[in-house]
Amino acid sequence: MVQSRKKRKDKKKLLGNHQKSWIWGRHAVLEILDAGRWPMKKLFLSETLQPEALEHAQLRAEALGYTVAVEPMERLRELCRSGEHQGYLAQMLPYTYTNASELKALLSQSEDTSRVPIVVLLDSIQDPFNFGAIARSAEVLGIDGIIIGSHNQVEVTSMVARSSVGAVNHVPIAQVDDLIEYAKLLHESGVTLVAATEKSTVNCTTHAFDSPTVIVLGNEGEGIQAELLEQCNVHLAIPQQGQIDSLNVAAAAAILFYEARRSE
Repeated sequence: MVQSRKKRKDKKKLLGNHQKSWIWGRHAVLEILDAGRWPMKKLFLSETLQPEALEHAQLRAEALGYTVAVEPMERLRELCRSGEHQGYLAQMLPYTYTNASELKALLSQSEDTSRVPIVVLLDSIQDPFNFGAIARSAEVLGIDGIIIGSHNQVEVTSMVARSSVGAVNHVPIAQVDDLIEYAKLLHESGVTLVAATEKSTVNCTTHAFDSPTVIVLGNEGEGIQAELLEQCNVHLAIPQQGQIDSLNVAAAAAILFYEARRSE
């Protein structure tokens, strides 16, 4: 009995429960292999793949030290409970977050650099599709990193990865225990914290993103928590013309990211 408990302790922790630990699809799996930053427990490939495709994935996975199994298509479907795997299925270990101190160091760069560092801080984003869409926009529009909290925030999961279309493999994502304390440290170091809030009267198109900046985006229902909002020295709103009073947080993120890089 003691031995069996020890064996259980020695097992590597998976990304989540059985269903959540799987990422499938040719593009999603190959992105993970090519980036080489998110650890994989095991790679399953269909025996029906073209020989060149099968060899490419096998060699890449083995170079990273991952176990590879070549199985019938039906076996992959049984494992991930989806017929959309395209012959590629990865059993994932927990996502490897960037050290938050690295993003803080990036934001502390001198102002004579050719490209202003811009990072986004997410306050309690609950929807994995929103998180994935924000990560996708961040990667496409040149945002340098994402900061999330360790509480009341969806982590990087297989669903987030799929909705980000692989962006989580390329944009650094850091996780901190206390968002407010981290924001205070950034504020004290001279970083500009920009809150996205529809309550502001300042149009986001008028702000010059010309110094190291953290764009703060709030929870889908509650917005940015009050204590975090107090740390933000700039409050911006996206101009609206319709009858609905706010944008989806992922849509708002894309607009602000575009404005931030357009103003350079």
